[in-house]
Amino acid sequence: TGEWYGSIDGRYRYERQADAFATRWSQAVAVVAGVDPELAAALEGWAQPRLARLDRPSPTLVHGDYGVTNLLWTGSDVSSVLDWEYARFGDPREDWSKIAMGARFAEPNSFGDQAAVEALRAGYLAGGGASEALEPVSLYGAYYTALLAVVLDSAPRFRWLSELVEYGGPID
Repeated sequence: TGEWYGSIDGRYRYERQADAFATRWSQAVAVVAGVDPELAAALEGWAQPRLARLDRPSPTLVHGDYGVTNLLWTGSDVSSVLDWEYARFGDPREDWSKIAMGARFAEPNSFGDQAAVEALRAGYLAGGGASEALEPVSLYGAYYTALLAVVLDSAPRFRWLSELVEYGGPID
């Protein structure tokens, strides 16, 4: 664990998780605004109360881009995790949300399907990981979906974001 939440570029330290994530969230909304300004405005309104509630007692190590292309395999076992340039102290649900969104919307660095995600969950828990860290926060899921909606197969991602905003999404 760490004493502060870090920015992706490593230049900033934040006492509050919400402050650390707010900048990244704004950047994701700006990316969506370049394609769909109305959806971006709705996402911003949807996120504000969730950002205000986003807080963890202590930050933990987050990879920031955890996926199959960042793993070194020896046979069927992972021997190393690569590409730590986005690592920082943060909320472990960030990594889990990226994994969950990758299973929902296939992307080049995803684990591909729900069976793979369940195997990761089982391994994490067997290694002593905390079960509360596994529960994706809808705000993180929306963040990864928004960023990837613009560069990858966007129609399903934009539809999911629209439905999330329209119906309020899961409670964080």
